[in-house]
Amino acid sequence: MHIPISLPPISSPFSRNRGRNKLNLLLFEEDWVSAITEIECHPNETKLWTTHPGFFDGDHESHVLPIHVACSLHAPLEVIRAIVRAHPQCVSLAESSFKRLPLHIACQFAARIEVIEYLARQHAAGTMEADLLGRLPLHYACSNGAPSDVVNALIEVNSSSVLYADYNGWIPLHVAVHFGAETEVVKTLVDQMPPMSAETMTTKKGSTALKLAQKVRTKNREEVVRLLSGVDGAAVAAEFENESKSSRSLDVNPSGSDPEHWAASAAGGTPQMIDLLDIQVSATGDFNPVAAASSGVVGYSRAA
Repeated sequence: MHIPISLPPISSPFSRNRGRNKLNLLLFEEDWVSAITEIECHPNETKLWTTHPGFFDGDHESHVLPIHVACSLHAPLEVIRAIVRAHPQCVSLAESSFKRLPLHIACQFAARIEVIEYLARQHAAGTMEADLLGRLPLHYACSNGAPSDVVNALIEVNSSSVLYADYNGWIPLHVAVHFGAETEVVKTLVDQMPPMSAETMTTKKGSTALKLAQKVRTKNREEVVRLLSGVDGAAVAAEFENESKSSRSLDVNPSGSDPEHWAASAAGGTPQMIDLLDIQVSATGDFNPVAAASSGVVGYSRAA
């Protein structure tokens, strides 16, 4: 007589569970001391994938590891190190929705400089690994107002990253200029590029870094324009505004800080920058927030 035997499911540290394990709960509570203790007592929790709806944008579901969660929550270096010691391979593993490494996420969410430096050193190849939108960690650092020491830390690991273009043809210099980066950051990027490349490299819509600088409204606009053009910034900016007001083919909306460019994350209310680089401008040249919100493409964002 055959008696069926019911065996319990085999548990795997790489299984994907909906919900949060204890380590993730401690990370979300920002209880860093308890999180380190949990890692030391139960190191396999660092290998557990969990499902998080709206991890980036309130819409797309992502399968993430505790390292991804920690990088998004500004965890201190001691926590990041503890996770990496328990699961060394985690620095090279991408989350599922946009294929972003821990280093991408650290740069996107403005993690601490020592965390970004550590992740870049632990997985140097990650500084040249693009996400689903063709963007490197340096793109996100430049979109997030990262100071020059963060940008320098990424460039020091791999200086070739300054020439890497995303799927819209945007190199980190284009992104930095559009998002109003410090003049020192712009200068650092320019200095790392081959002669004349800052002047000649364009986005897919034909914009140079100088043209993008002329479109933004930032305190250091004239300084950046002067840096990129080598002539008087005020004169160049005035000339550009006169000739481009009727332009219908834009890479970005000229006003980079209007409230309509922001959308709240449905999951947690975190302010997110709708990616103006991925949005089609309407026939009148106006920004369409409805089309942007429904486009399903998430891009550069500022940390809350």
